[in-house]
Amino acid sequence: MRCARRSRASVAPPSDAASHSMAQPRLADYGMLLFLGLTWGSSFMLIGVALPSVPPITLTAIRCLLAAAALLAAARMLGHAIPRGRRAWLSFLAMGLTNSALPFILISTGQLRIDSSLAAILIATVPLFTLVLAHFFAGDPSTPNRIAGVAIGFGGIVLLIGPSALAGIGADLLGQILVVGGALCFAVTQVLVKRHRGGSPVVGAACSIACSALWTIPVAMLVEQPWRGAAPTAGAVAAVLVLGLLSTGVTHFVFFLLLQRTGPQFVTLNNYIAPSVGLVLGIVFLGENPHWTAYVALAVIVFGIYVATRTPRRPPAPIAAEAG
Repeated sequence: MRCARRSRASVAPPSDAASHSMAQPRLADYGMLLFLGLTWGSSFMLIGVALPSVPPITLTAIRCLLAAAALLAAARMLGHAIPRGRRAWLSFLAMGLTNSALPFILISTGQLRIDSSLAAILIATVPLFTLVLAHFFAGDPSTPNRIAGVAIGFGGIVLLIGPSALAGIGADLLGQILVVGGALCFAVTQVLVKRHRGGSPVVGAACSIACSALWTIPVAMLVEQPWRGAAPTAGAVAAVLVLGLLSTGVTHFVFFLLLQRTGPQFVTLNNYIAPSVGLVLGIVFLGENPHWTAYVALAVIVFGIYVATRTPRRPPAPIAAEAG
């Protein structure tokens, strides 16, 4: 009988923590995922509208400041306490730098040189960078699927920025590299968020984006001195407001909430939505005309994400034999 008990224990159901992490997303989670894809995808078009009259670092500082003000007000209205510990704010400073301040500056500066549709495609490489970083810094070992998917996805990047890119796709290599750098920053944030524990989603979003504003406002003042430039157009002002309040503020809250509810693997799926949204909006509203290699590269990158992130089916566990 002792042997029988040991056999049953070997096929015991997973722990509560494991079952929670593998829980199926609910309908509301899919709705939030679609929202993230739409808002992040549209942000490239909005940046394209704002950039002609708002410098890139200033644009980043304003959108972070607007988002921080809205999220901090929401946190206060909901009765959440703002953390005061040194460790928590060091974490927020790091996340604010890698999840907003630096990537927003890189992407906006890159979009001075390339179309918004191309930027939306390049930013789709976030989950590929995340898998590589998770292997080295988060104790998440690579699998054959992940290695193959990352190789395929980066093949799509080579198609866009390599020497074979034609008709404007490789017109400004620096702009494309800057946007890829923004994608790398977002991937670093995925690793940092895994290590950050505790706090409500609205507080995490508010504090990290407030730190983004602290990073970017002094740089904008020092480097661009926006008060010396011409007044922005009405369209640029509207684009900045939407970028700050919706695409940055509300989206950061949804991002942190969805990350807590489902985990990073599910949130990564928005990268199937955002690039296509950015591509379509750039064509429809900004009159962009991407070369055919952009569409092929998008398909290659998305297929690479699928291969890298799909979970192989596990064979059913063997049934322990009962002792006679």
